[in-house]
Parts: sequence; structure tokens; C-alpha cells
Amino acid sequence: MSTAAVAARRALQQQRTRVLYRKALRNVLSWAVHRDIFYVEAQKMREQFEMNKDLSNLETIDRLLYEGESRVEKFQHPDPYIGNVLPYITVFSKLRIFSFQIPFVDSLAST
Repeated sequence: MSTAAVAARRALQQQRTRVLYRKALRNVLSWAVHRDIFYVEAQKMREQFEMNKDLSNLETIDRLLYEGESRVEKFQHPDPYIGNVLPYITVFSKLRIFSFQIPFVDSLAST
């Protein structure tokens, strides 16, 4: 394998590792919504990633990434926690921004 091909494969593995880590963190957050539990579980998961950070065999890294991705999919929460998608907006202000009037209710009340 050429040096460029190895470098490209290594870059792809690094990207897959970052994506896997973020997905796993989100999955942990769905199972452990309270932050004190989340921090403990996230630390355990981080230790698993750190344990394999010095591997150099490309096939072993690919195998571990595949196992990690399948493990995240297997333990996916059926009703994942979805946080705030709008920055600097609280639930209270969302209710004010997105409040609406149902037009036909007013017409029914007047008759």
C-alpha cells in the first residue's frame, strides 16, 4: 500500500473514530439523562477509547471501529433524548415564539 493510501485510510479512521465517539456520547446521554450519572458513564466510555488509541495496525483499527459502530447501534435508545435545537432559546420562550391561535375555535365561541 502506498504512503498516500495509508495516510488517507488513517484519516478516514480518525474521522470514523470521532463520529463513533460523539454518537456513543449522545447514546449515553439518552440512557443517563442526569449529568452525574452521565459523567461516570462517559468516563468509562472514554477509557475504552483511550485504551486503543496507540494501535497502528489498520485492520485491527477497522475491526474495532466496526465492532464499536455495531455496539452503538445495538444499544441505541428507543426514545432518544433530544436537546434544545435552537441556541439561546428556553422552553418558556419557545412556547411564546411558537404559540398560535386556532382560528376556528374563536368562530365557534361567538356562535
